[in-house]
Amino acid sequence: MFKIKAGPQHLHGQKIYIADGWKNALAEFGLTTKKNWLELTPGTLVRRSHRVKVYRILLKNGHSVFFKTYSFHGELMSYFMRQSKCANEVNSYQTLKDIGIPTIETVAFGEHRIYGMLRSCCIITIGVEDTTHLEDFALNTWYHMEATEKKKACDEIFNEVAIFTRKAHNANFFHYDLKWRNILVFTNSNGHYHTTWIDSPRGKKMYIRATRGQMVDLSGLARHALSYLTRSQRFRFLKLYLGNE
Repeated sequence: MFKIKAGPQHLHGQKIYIADGWKNALAEFGLTTKKNWLELTPGTLVRRSHRVKVYRILLKNGHSVFFKTYSFHGELMSYFMRQSKCANEVNSYQTLKDIGIPTIETVAFGEHRIYGMLRSCCIITIGVEDTTHLEDFALNTWYHMEATEKKKACDEIFNEVAIFTRKAHNANFFHYDLKWRNILVFTNSNGHYHTTWIDSPRGKKMYIRATRGQMVDLSGLARHALSYLTRSQRFRFLKLYLGNE
């Protein structure tokens, strides 16, 4: 487990933090202390924007990892003496694990700073095999299921999401991007449906204005729920979230 301190993880230069036993595996695609991670183009590009790139890489040890980089060229003051998105994401995953919500495992992250100003950062997480984003699952799988299986999948998934969301909020943790795209769905050996939370660079603990965190997370879940769930199902989700109290 990484130790994430408040603010920048270091002040100047490029530094990468790698979990025990992963140094050689990550060196396969060039991730070393001497290499600028923004120059790497390994594996398959799965997401790209003006600031973010995400690659999926299959390693020789059999694991697939997701390598995500952020570039802040031209916006160096955005995270001046502040915790980077990647460090915050590592911290969010560790917090979720402590709460008891399934999430992904971080094997490395890094920051490149110029006297406290963040130039870039990166994070590498282990892929979760045989999973589907809830958004894709709903459209391509659930929507076409036979009625009995469709009801079972719906009940098991949204019951778990409601309970996990309540657990997170009771612990004053808020994901701040809790959309269906950031929830993975999988089935276990008994055929039951379960979920895993991912992609939480904005997640944080809040004790003041916690109601805002609740509204942001619930509204993120509601966007697709309006299209796929009935009004009664949405009310039942809210009842599960609120609990007996």
